[in-house]
Amino acid sequence: AGLRRASGPAGSAGCLDFDFGRVTGYVALRRKLPIDFPARYDIAFDVRGEMPPNALQIKFSDVSGDNVWWAQRPEYRPPAEWQRFRVRQRQIDFAWGPTTDRVLRRTEWVEFVIASGSGGGKGSVCFDRLTLRELPPAPPAAPVPIVRASSARAGHAPFAGLVGPLDAAPAP
Repeated sequence: AGLRRASGPAGSAGCLDFDFGRVTGYVALRRKLPIDFPARYDIAFDVRGEMPPNALQIKFSDVSGDNVWWAQRPEYRPPAEWQRFRVRQRQIDFAWGPTTDRVLRRTEWVEFVIASGSGGGKGSVCFDRLTLRELPPAPPAAPVPIVRASSARAGHAPFAGLVGPLDAAPAP
């Protein structure tokens, strides 16, 4: 395995070159990057490369290094041209560690990992422009839907297929 720099969409990208040969394993690009996560967020980065199907993982570990959160994409094949890859908050899970607080609040390290999958083999994957975007607070509850009908067939009431009270439905 090796690390190298390459031109990326936002300057200099980091690339992982690897050859698993006939064994299973993983390669990682790791960087110290302290992050305080907001209550709601998503993460994105640019990626390109060439490899057979293998697992792409992005990992976050705390200052101790013992607690790890991750997002995984098994059997991933990177695009040949730069493409934005988005990770939603709900796709990041607590992976392992002794903490009882499983919520990702603060991390010290970020890792991009390629773990051998069905493809194994050799390849190269480049990463650039990692971003964390704070999202607005979630609405307190889903809004109540409004149902209207402009006509109905004889013998078929317009709201007959709905379950629940209809007293909240306004007249057309």
